[in-house]
Amino acid sequence: MKVYRPLWVAVAALVLLPVRTAQAGYQYQSTIVAETTQNGNTTDFKLTKPGSSKVVIKPSSKSGDGGTVIQMVLTGVDCPAEGNDGAKTGKCGNAGSPVMDHVLELGVRALGIEFPGGGVSPSAVGILFKIAKGTAVFEATGKNILPGKVFGPSTTSVFNSPLGIGLLRLHTPGSVTSDCATAPPGPGCTDGVVYAYTGIVVGSDSSLSCSGDTSCSVTQTCQSGACVTQSCSSAAQCRSGHCDNTGKCCDPNLTPATCP
Repeated sequence: MKVYRPLWVAVAALVLLPVRTAQAGYQYQSTIVAETTQNGNTTDFKLTKPGSSKVVIKPSSKSGDGGTVIQMVLTGVDCPAEGNDGAKTGKCGNAGSPVMDHVLELGVRALGIEFPGGGVSPSAVGILFKIAKGTAVFEATGKNILPGKVFGPSTTSVFNSPLGIGLLRLHTPGSVTSDCATAPPGPGCTDGVVYAYTGIVVGSDSSLSCSGDTSCSVTQTCQSGACVTQSCSSAAQCRSGHCDNTGKCCDPNLTPATCP
């Protein structure tokens, strides 16, 4: 399913805007890391090649690209429940029957407006991709690269303006795949489970530990010196007083859309 706006929308936008020359901007690159089970990855989608997958936002001066292209290098995805090609680890999706409609969610800031996503507010765009033999490609192009015009008519409003790329999330299919056809996307595009993400990825320090629950956020408890997201079946079990529909304690100040 293509994620571009209908042709008449693009034509209307072009009629109202002066002709401009595409200019390349800055490059962004970040490693994709797997979300852990304890932090909400309830799926069997795993990454078997840590450090090898990445998202690259490349500048482009090609007319019609929207000033940038998006590349996602995602390999070694494992999904035994959905079906690995030849039953081999890290080969998610059969060659002739790929796993469809997964979503790359992008949070951005442009022209003083933020679309961070993650349930806090709408994300800028949800890009559909499919996985075969453990490797992902965008559904719109059949390749792992996509022009910036995926942002739709909003591309014209930020043209030649700084575009800040924030947290990027990889989701299982949302409840309403057609919601991904707009930019910003509808809520049913990005409500699937997050199984990987990318941003500024830092390391860990085993010398730092919690001494009690108060050392952690209100959605976590201190277990063996580490802050762990608390599981729940009712709000009364949570320090925050809120339990989401996935069985995890939540904070409505952080995720109002998914935290009752």
